[in-house]
Amino acid sequence: LSALGGSMVTPVLPIFLLQIMPDPSRVNTLAGLTGGLTYAGSSLAAVVLGRVGDRIGHRRILVVSALAAGLIYLPQGWVTQTWQLIALQAAAGVASGGLLPSVSALLARYARPGQEGSVYGLDNSVGSAARTVAPMIGAALVQFVGIPYAFLTAGVIYLLAAALSGRHLLVYPQRGA
Repeated sequence: LSALGGSMVTPVLPIFLLQIMPDPSRVNTLAGLTGGLTYAGSSLAAVVLGRVGDRIGHRRILVVSALAAGLIYLPQGWVTQTWQLIALQAAAGVASGGLLPSVSALLARYARPGQEGSVYGLDNSVGSAARTVAPMIGAALVQFVGIPYAFLTAGVIYLLAAALSGRHLLVYPQRGA
């Protein structure tokens, strides 16, 4: 779900920036800046939140990160200024930065001894499939219901991930449980 949510808005960003920018000649620059800040925030947060998760629990980081990402994505389709979109995308990057290390740590915790490679391989395959279909879903949403709904759907997906993680993950899973 985390790969699906974030990748859904990638093709939408330049189109949306064109609509809200006063000077559309700089759309490529701002789209690149937006993506760069999003991924930089995610990378930095992944290191920090991975360490925090080691101390307080990766389930907690996963739920809070997914919840924060969902809440940050929800209003993005209705912003009216480029700086608002850039700031919200950067914040969403920070929020989603807690997802990858938490999922990886939890997969290691839940995997049976000797099955870790299979579990990581399956996770990578599912993530790749999500990143493949997500831009098509985002483009279809834009085509049929409008740009704001790609962001809204991404937010709902992250909120769903938070709810499922909070409800179905054990608080302290045993190794291989």
